[in-house]
Amino acid sequence: LIAVFKGTTDPATGENWCGDCVESEPFINAMLKKASENGVNVLMCPVGGRDDWKGKADHPYRTDARLKLTGVPAVVYFEEGETMVTLTEGQCKDQGALDDLVEG
Repeated sequence: LIAVFKGTTDPATGENWCGDCVESEPFINAMLKKASENGVNVLMCPVGGRDDWKGKADHPYRTDARLKLTGVPAVVYFEEGETMVTLTEGQCKDQGALDDLVEG
């Protein structure tokens, strides 16, 4: 299972508030296509709006023992319920690293 964590669209602007999420979107979308072609399950996990994420040490995705996310976007590969690999922020623009998650 691969879980993708990213910011949500700001209703006031119609754009994602997370610049890194916007920059990594083409790379993540390519990984999602490859995952679909290879039968890999992907779960999309929005972190909420900017005010829900930024500076919120108690956000559930930050405090969850399996995740402990420090930034978004984040792509997490799970195997048998355990976190095996976490790619965050700039790492989500590394197509090779993203593709490696799909290929196991």
